[in-house]
This record gives sequence, C-alpha cells and structure tokens, in this order.
Amino acid sequence: MALAFRGLDRAEIADASIISRIASQVGGSFGAAALTVILAGAATGAHSAAAASGAFQQSFWWAVGFAAAGALLSLLLPGRTPEELTGPTRPQRPLRLGHGPARDAAGLADAGEIGEDDPDR
Repeated sequence: MALAFRGLDRAEIADASIISRIASQVGGSFGAAALTVILAGAATGAHSAAAASGAFQQSFWWAVGFAAAGALLSLLLPGRTPEELTGPTRPQRPLRLGHGPARDAAGLADAGEIGEDDPDR
C-alpha cells in the first residue's frame, strides 16, 4: 500500500489514501463475490457431504490460485531507488529532548544553543 503514496506531495496524500482504501474495499468485495460464485457453481447438484466437501475444496484451490497470481504480479512492482535504500543524503536536524537545548543523535548538546540567553532553559 505504501507504493500508492510514492512520489506524492504532502497535500496529495489524503486523496491517495482515499483512492487506495476504495480500491482495496472494491477488490476484496469482488474477490469474495468471485469465490462465492465458484463455490455455488461447484456445489450445484451436490446431494452428499462428500460432494459438498469437494465444492469447498475446489473453491479453496481457486483462492490459492488467485493469491499466487497476486504474488506473481507483485514482483512486477517497481523497487526502491538506490537513494531510498541508503537513506537521506541531507544532514539530520538535531533532536529536541524535553525543554533543553537541541541535541544531536548521540545526546550531546549543540554548543551554539547553550547559554544565558537560551529561552528554552
């Protein structure tokens, strides 16, 4: 689902979230309806427990086939760029821990912000 938000501006994420949620709901409903039709078709004329069991088995294998097809299609999705794999190239901002001065990732205070005139102290 994260691929639906790739390359979007911050203002466009809400619209993409709605669209991906609707697509997920419609796809799930369609899949459930398709498997119901397959089960109903296989169970038509089943007069014994063994025949009904065979109908469920047939619809189960259709579900497995749909899942395998989806897994194979997911391999066609674009991968991450080398920049995304290595992380951000810009320096990280200092962390704010509590109300004190800004601190870097190691927890050391930024020397430029320590002093009498620091409003956060």
